[in-house]
This record gives sequence, C-alpha cells and structure tokens, in this order.
Amino acid sequence: MPTRFLFTPAILACSLLFGSLSVQAEEAAKVQIDSSAASSDNLAAIHRESGMSHTLHDSGVSVAELKKMRDTLNQNASDLLELRRLVDEQTRQIGELQRRLEDTNRKVQ
Repeated sequence: MPTRFLFTPAILACSLLFGSLSVQAEEAAKVQIDSSAASSDNLAAIHRESGMSHTLHDSGVSVAELKKMRDTLNQNASDLLELRRLVDEQTRQIGELQRRLEDTNRKVQ
C-alpha cells in the first residue's frame, strides 16, 4: 500500500478537528470574560441543551447573596461547635452528679 494512502485518513481527521475547533472558537468569542465582579452581579449558570450544546443563563443568585450564604454557613458551624462543647460539659456535669448521688445512697444505707 503506498504511503500517501496511509496519510489521507490522518489528514482528513486533522482537518475535521481544526474545523470544529475554529467553530468552537467563534462561539467562545461571543462570551465576554471580565475578572472584576460587583456584589450585585448575578452568577452565570451553564445549561446543557440536547447533544453537546451548552448555553449560559442568569442564575438569579448574586455575588452578595453567595457571600451572605458563606457567612451564614461559617456562623452556623461556629454555633454548632459551641453547642457541642456545651453538651460535652453538661454530660460531664451529669456524670458527676450521678457519682455524688451514688455516694450519698451508699452513706444512707
């Protein structure tokens, strides 16, 4: 088999790949990317359409709301740790009271 017939499928595959990449580059060029965000900006959500098509949608969640959720989560975690510490202290106190009660019952008998 001549060498040129072996390279034909490879050349065809490369040309199809480069062609699809150029179409994707044109689609990507429609999206403007800016690194600065205001707290009132909404987050973008990617929605997968049928097949391999993806579209960007407004999520309805602002950067400020996301930061507020993060702060609330951190506060809840801190409160939970404080409650766990309180429960551990109360468990220790209950154990001590039970020992005292057992000691008192032994003295009474």
